[in-house]
Amino acid sequence: MPRLKTSKDLSDSKITQMQELGSAWVFKRAIQDNAATKWKSWESLKGDSDTFDELVRIWRKVGGVEWSNMVDDQWLESFYKQQQALLDEIGQPKFTEFARSSHYTLPGSKKGETFMEWVSDLIKDEFDIGNKDNWNPADIWLIKDEKKWRKKIEEAVKTPRSISLKSEGSVKAQLAQFNEIFRALYRTKQIIGISLKKIGKDAAVYKEVNVTAKFFKNLKITEMKFDSVKCLLGVKKIGIDSKGMIDLAKEAKSIQKGRGNTGFPTIESQDTVMVVTHKPKTFKVQIKANDSTKFSNLKWEPTEKGKDAARMGKATRELVFDLMREYDIYQYWKPYSTKNKQNPEEYQSYPYNIDEFCGPKLKDSPDQGYDQSYNLVGPWKEYFEMIDFLGRQRVTLGPNQKPINAVVNLKETFQEGSQPFVANSKCMQISWLYAFYKGLQTKAMRDKFCTDLIFLASKEGLRYGPFGKIY
Repeated sequence: MPRLKTSKDLSDSKITQMQELGSAWVFKRAIQDNAATKWKSWESLKGDSDTFDELVRIWRKVGGVEWSNMVDDQWLESFYKQQQALLDEIGQPKFTEFARSSHYTLPGSKKGETFMEWVSDLIKDEFDIGNKDNWNPADIWLIKDEKKWRKKIEEAVKTPRSISLKSEGSVKAQLAQFNEIFRALYRTKQIIGISLKKIGKDAAVYKEVNVTAKFFKNLKITEMKFDSVKCLLGVKKIGIDSKGMIDLAKEAKSIQKGRGNTGFPTIESQDTVMVVTHKPKTFKVQIKANDSTKFSNLKWEPTEKGKDAARMGKATRELVFDLMREYDIYQYWKPYSTKNKQNPEEYQSYPYNIDEFCGPKLKDSPDQGYDQSYNLVGPWKEYFEMIDFLGRQRVTLGPNQKPINAVVNLKETFQEGSQPFVANSKCMQISWLYAFYKGLQTKAMRDKFCTDLIFLASKEGLRYGPFGKIY
């Protein structure tokens, strides 16, 4: 008898959709229906048929799976702790809508375009912000008198001029006004956006973000400390575990998806990790390809140590680049490509294969001596020099990894049958690190830059909208 499909078989994005709808439903029951008064534990949610039956329906309709006691009861514990933290913070105001998206309508909610969809379209039209999370990472919205506030917000920010005709200054001024409106609506409990993280064994915590003048004052005086960087450039063999065993199923899947042939060498780690501290907290900023299975651009994603299950969010790429320009280090970010692409932000500006990495005349040359001669052309020489520079900055490259070893490892990863997309991403990371160290030559400047980078990822600052974070 075949195994029944459960939520464990679903993609992360699908689980996120189900989880956010589940949270919205539990919040709606807790606030609008006053159900929280009879919930004494997470098990109470399961005993409350009006609440639990809808959760089962969400799992069935959205995920195409049945609720599994063994797999999904952990979500009940998370939902229960989330609503506890929410009610402790905001009390029980008379919200009328608990909105996520129109793809699924909760019982008692209006059909059609939700507040989430409306505000996403509005900020795209008015401020050219294509991804709503780059303004406000709220996953669900709690709203009182939605129709009234939609109208007032539109009247406050709508102009007859298109975004392309507005000056940068006028757009920033309007966005500042827009954010102030939402801060006022948050404080008066008219519209509250909630960012959700799965709750584990500990109690849920509620944090107000970008709401008060005190919050922004504290941001200004907060300074984190840059600690270290690890950019491993050793090699491992594709599809072979530490015991030298081959998983035949994984091997077939890997070959089918173009992820390299078993036994071929590849760079041992696809990412670069920066460590930033703000005692007692430690943050790890993972820099890697946005898609680890193919050629793609970089992302910057911090995680607080000890809270790996709930990443803070990605630092918006465009804002990372703006930050680099503010610190005058963007100029040092060099793409190094034989294809004459000059945009360091794009993976297309970096080598794709051995020919582009070495130069076609050198791809079959022996490797010995290249660390002494410097008689190389193209990216290989440039990356040798960059890796040597990073090594002198005490960047961890891996056990016994010298620049020449690292360069040869990159060359092997670029070969046909290996994982050129991994080597391409590593070249981007090396180039970015070079800009970081070349442009920020003092510890104080690196501290300040990393502080701003963490705030970009957590969407904290005047440029972002207000929200409550439950984590």
